[in-house]
Amino acid sequence: MKKYWSNLYYLNYDVSEDKTIFIKKQWDRSVDIVVVDEVHKYKEWKTLIKGVYDTEGVSPHILVTGSARLDLIHKSGESLAGRFYQHRLYPFSVAELKTIMSPQEAFDKLLRFGGFPEPF
Repeated sequence: MKKYWSNLYYLNYDVSEDKTIFIKKQWDRSVDIVVVDEVHKYKEWKTLIKGVYDTEGVSPHILVTGSARLDLIHKSGESLAGRFYQHRLYPFSVAELKTIMSPQEAFDKLLRFGGFPEPF
């Protein structure tokens, strides 16, 4: 579990310690948001999140990210109606990055790392 800001926790389901924290629902409830990456690999992830939401309420917000087609996963199984808002995050572009660096530097970094946030 990585604490990036005082109000956010990041859990990566590919990391065994983070997987345990998620399955046992042991994340810090005092944070504003818990980010759970690659959680679609856990078959019962929707049921777990729905149960937490239904019994504990909205706080902390849970942001689910991953490389799977979450839109397809959303259409099957447990309903998260009213609890699920989808946002597709595309890779960074030179146009976006040139606001924080020169266009040439943005282009060079995209070629080197790709446009996905974590490796970039």
